Amino acid sequence: MRPKINKKCKILFISHEATRTGAPILLLNFLNWLKKNSDIEIEILFKESKGNKGALINEFKTLGNVYSLDNSIIKNVLKANKSLKSSSLEKITKYLYSRTLKRIFNNNIYKLIYSNTALNGNILEIIHNRCPVLTHIHELEYVIRNYAGIDNFKKTIKYTNRFLAVSKAVKDNLIKNHGISPKIIDVIHGFIPNKNSFILDKNEDISIRKELKIPLSAKIVGACGTIEWRKGPDIFINLANTMKKRKSKHIIHFVWVGGDINGDRFSSLLYDIKKLDLDKHIHFIGSKSNPIKYFSIFDLFVLTSREDPFPLAMLETASLGKPIICFDKSGGAKEFVKGNCGFTVPYLDIESMSNKALKIIENSKLQNELGSSATKKVDKLHDINFVAPKILKIIHEIHN
Repeated sequence: MRPKINKKCKILFISHEATRTGAPILLLNFLNWLKKNSDIEIEILFKESKGNKGALINEFKTLGNVYSLDNSIIKNVLKANKSLKSSSLEKITKYLYSRTLKRIFNNNIYKLIYSNTALNGNILEIIHNRCPVLTHIHELEYVIRNYAGIDNFKKTIKYTNRFLAVSKAVKDNLIKNHGISPKIIDVIHGFIPNKNSFILDKNEDISIRKELKIPLSAKIVGACGTIEWRKGPDIFINLANTMKKRKSKHIIHFVWVGGDINGDRFSSLLYDIKKLDLDKHIHFIGSKSNPIKYFSIFDLFVLTSREDPFPLAMLETASLGKPIICFDKSGGAKEFVKGNCGFTVPYLDIESMSNKALKIIENSKLQNELGSSATKKVDKLHDINFVAPKILKIIHEIHN
């Protein structure tokens, strides 16, 4: 029986963008499930106009009406007057946002605002009095301070009735650093749709290895993420260099899926790759519309992130039977890894990560045991059909 809500209602979901990254993907998956399993009418607001042009935008548009706040005017004002005071810019931004949001709310009656990020405080400030607000936090402290901004996040806190945290690490940060009552925070771990269960047949495996110029006999250490300091692509390179120096009976290649490999950030990484003579063994392949098929060739998945709340790529690779290695104190990954799904190593300890990676590579029995445990955990605790009803229940509690 479908877990339908008692009476039909309309909810406004706010996303900062429609890129192929964690928070928008999780929201898209949830909205797809919600459309099939409830009577809720879905409308989506993107905070930035560029977000309305992201890789996932057409998929969002199949789920309900889509709106976007246009930041182009604000950017033009900044470009014309670089000395503009922050207080003046805030007033301009608030005016432009208010104008668009007023038009949206004059034409719609929402039962709930579901804000899918910590970054939306300046929007919630304008519309909070229209209906209750549920904020889904996918961020830890570095992103809150450097992307959301403390003043903006204070508004998120002020105008939110209840919070969802994607991991215990996220909840602990909200309590410790922002004084939010634990009574209004629910930990809802990340989830993936069961359709992500995907195994390549032998011909496809050969095809991908040929595409990446990886020998059929090679073992593959995989990673995923944007090309930014927080995700640790530089650490991934250092890990490859450390493992290269060790004696192994296997040829080992390293594959990073995701991110912009044409920008300045990657050019600096490429400099190191060449200096370390890793050109033939490390592969940054950029963003892919179907990353799962590349994950399928991994022998294990390493999370080199300095900060990562609860990465979806971890769940996707685990669902394919790949052991996980992550850093302690980096976020919520260790909450998944515990229970024989892989290893947690000390923060930024590349030597320790290298040792654990080689231990898995050299022991096929251990690799299979850890991978099998990881798959079972995803199937039991992180399938969308298990997690999404919990969110629907909270939605029901708030808007009634």
